[in-house]
Order: sequence, then C-alpha cells, then structure tokens
Amino acid sequence: LFSAAIVGLSLHELTMLHGLSEIERTAGQQRDTIHEAVIVALRAASAFASVGLDLTPDEQRQAIAESEAMLNRFEALQGQVAPILREILSLDEQKSLADSSKEIRHAWQETKDEFGNQSRDEQQFHLVAVVKHTERLRKLIVKADEIAGAHANSAAGVFDDRARRAKQVILIVLFIGVTTLLAVGWLVLN
Repeated sequence: LFSAAIVGLSLHELTMLHGLSEIERTAGQQRDTIHEAVIVALRAASAFASVGLDLTPDEQRQAIAESEAMLNRFEALQGQVAPILREILSLDEQKSLADSSKEIRHAWQETKDEFGNQSRDEQQFHLVAVVKHTERLRKLIVKADEIAGAHANSAAGVFDDRARRAKQVILIVLFIGVTTLLAVGWLVLN
C-alpha cells in the first residue's frame, strides 16, 4: 500500500514535470521561429537598400535576386510566425504588420517590374517605401521576440521551481515510506 502511494506520487510529479517541459520546449521553439523572422527581415532590408546603390548591372541583378529571395523567405516564415504573433501582438500591431507586408510586396513588385525603365528618383522612392515598411515589420517582430523570450524564460523558471519541489516531494515520500516499512517490519517482528 505504501509502495503504491510512493509510486503514485512520484508518477504524478514526473507527469507534472513532463507537461511543464513541453510548455518550455514550445516557448523556446516559438522564440527560435521569431528569431529567424527577425534575421530574415534584417537581411531583406539590407538587400533592398543595396539595390539603390550605384551598382553594375550584374551586381544589381544579384541584389534584386537576393532581395526577392529574402522577401519570399520572410513571407514563408509569416505562416509559421502568424499564430505566435496573434498571441503576442495587439490587433492594431497585427494589422500594421499585415499592412506593411502588403506595402513591401507592392513597392518591391513595382521596383522589379520597372527596373531599368524608371528614373533613379522613382526607383529610390519605391526602395525607401520598402525599407520603411521593412523597418516597421522588424520593430514589431523584435517586440514579439522580446515578449516570446520573456515567456520562454518564465516557462523555464516554472519548470525549474516545479523540478525542485518534485525532488523534495519524492524524497520526503520515499523517506516516509521507508520509515513506515521499517516500523511495520519491526512491529511484526516484535
């Protein structure tokens, strides 16, 4: 009977730890996904800005290709990041994020479609719009990253606290169980 109680309490504590471990792992994965989005947004802004520099035609094609690749990668990441951001950002911030994403795609598409056919001022205008909206996206995602980091740290703290308590509970229950078994054994023998 005592052994069953010891095993039962120990399993309960381990189950609680497992659940908290999953929460901690999920928070860490969310933070990693947001980190990746921040890095891609920064690389995209850098690539967009480089298109406006005085480059050779080959360098311009390379800058456009890199910008397009970063934009496509960011848009692909948005599908993974969107559910996380819904939990973290306000509705206004989510709308701002969506609007900036649309504006970036629109301005970038115009830049690409008219590349070589538009004046330098018109090209600069579109690129400034892309960089401005990319910066807004980056700020929102960095904010989300900070909040996700706080959630991950909080989850880790809760897990660590529960692990310490579980260790104490298991040791106390084991001590009580062993003591009780020794006492009952001593009583039976006397």
